[in-house]
Amino acid sequence: MSDWNYTFDPISKANWLKQIEADLLPRGIESIQTEWWPGEIIVPTQHIDDRQQSIRLPDRLFNQPPRILEWIDTSIDEAKTINIKILDALNYGVQSLILHVDAERKMPFRLWLDGVLFDMIEVAVSLDQESPEIIHAIREIIPRSALIRLNRMKGQSSSVFLEALQGSIDENAKSYRFIYEISSTGEWTKQTSEIFQLIINDLTYWTSQGFNSLDFLENCILKLTPDTQYLKQLIQTRVLHLIWNNLWNLSINTKNNSTSSYLECHILPDNMTDPDKYLIRASVSSLAASLTGTHSICIHHQNGRNLADYYKRIDRNIHHLLNMESEMYTAQDPLAGAYNLDFYTHRWTSEIWSYLQF
Repeated sequence: MSDWNYTFDPISKANWLKQIEADLLPRGIESIQTEWWPGEIIVPTQHIDDRQQSIRLPDRLFNQPPRILEWIDTSIDEAKTINIKILDALNYGVQSLILHVDAERKMPFRLWLDGVLFDMIEVAVSLDQESPEIIHAIREIIPRSALIRLNRMKGQSSSVFLEALQGSIDENAKSYRFIYEISSTGEWTKQTSEIFQLIINDLTYWTSQGFNSLDFLENCILKLTPDTQYLKQLIQTRVLHLIWNNLWNLSINTKNNSTSSYLECHILPDNMTDPDKYLIRASVSSLAASLTGTHSICIHHQNGRNLADYYKRIDRNIHHLLNMESEMYTAQDPLAGAYNLDFYTHRWTSEIWSYLQF
């Protein structure tokens, strides 16, 4: 046994495919093919001979576990109930709060955040409606250290986010986050290339006004909402890292110094889904995010009068199980060298990059 190297004899791709065809008779390999999305075929017969250059993501992405985000919709409850939700989240180790607000409703931040120690928690405000007037009004009433998240996917002109900062850009630039939402569904490479083109256009406008590109890129966030396909999430997240780092290096002209806080994973519930099934789905998606160097994970809780509170507790404990009971955070990419993942990572990254215009 001591001489056994735990290996199998190598087999050529031709013989491997021949064996697959024999095992699938009379249907053939085509019978197990499907699509990532319409027109993008999943090729289930990747062989080591098809391997391209191995991809290893930067070590800095794996120095520590993802941050735990909590998304709280302030428009559906009274102030006291929202305060209870916030304190409950903090008791379970939440590190960042995102308060989603409706600018047309009262925003009693002091009541919402009663008992919150701002030196120990990051607080951000997300808006449904955005205009320079609304943003300035909110800036007057929120805590000084709170961030404002500007959703750049709502069709504003490129000048909206600059107008919101006009007059105090040097002091307040780091108080804002520019959010670019990316969904896993649809024709993903085409849709994602359009989002990155928007980032490029925003960056171009920003620098044309005489502002530093670093101030813009350091405050951008890619907000990924994955679907239920585990492998697709792994590949898509790796692609986003590569595209972002290419963009960073071109814009800043500094290799390997990109901030690692640009990528969030938001796991959204379907309230018609059985809560136990949603926990499984959230666990799998959180694992995919953790394995790919995602900076922050936010599991959005299901709503429902009859939904037991312990489901929210388990949602948050998913983070702790991944963070404290695994050993994946060793400053090394745990998926480096997986040639099946590398195949599509190369393919989708190249396709997105070819769309972009600088």
